[in-house]
Amino acid sequence: MPTQLNGRTCDMDALQAIADRHGLLIIEDAAQGLGSQFKGRQAGTFGIASAISFYPAKTLGCLGDGGAVLTNDDDPDHFDVYQNYEIEAEQRDELRAFLKEKGIGTIIQWGGKAVHQFEKLGFKVSLPFVEKMFTRCLMLPMNRSLTGEDVTYVCQRVREFYGY
Repeated sequence: MPTQLNGRTCDMDALQAIADRHGLLIIEDAAQGLGSQFKGRQAGTFGIASAISFYPAKTLGCLGDGGAVLTNDDDPDHFDVYQNYEIEAEQRDELRAFLKEKGIGTIIQWGGKAVHQFEKLGFKVSLPFVEKMFTRCLMLPMNRSLTGEDVTYVCQRVREFYGY
């Protein structure tokens, strides 16, 4: 598993030779190498798959953690899904209480704080639009164990709260 680190792609010819010699598959960690190339080929396109983290310090960073697995293999046996669905909601706390009364669990990601609001990270900035958004974010349940009826129930309760 080569790590394409600090904007550079590894010597993939050398790694492929080792993999071929030992019957190994290559899976890249391309989170910090997106956009970099080795012999004209993009990081994340070698081997059978590549992983990309969306951690804030990565090339495709976001607020919080996340990631993706990329492949051009038509036969992966695995299909993963997200466990929650995040919405931006007016009256978030009231909606959350309403959904709880209806038996629907929700999560306020990161305790309702943006990355820059965690004191120990040492940020000394105010980001009013981000801070406002974090007062509105709410994660609804979404996973493979939910039936179509469950999803419909959640959607109907959200619409009911807002009078739709």
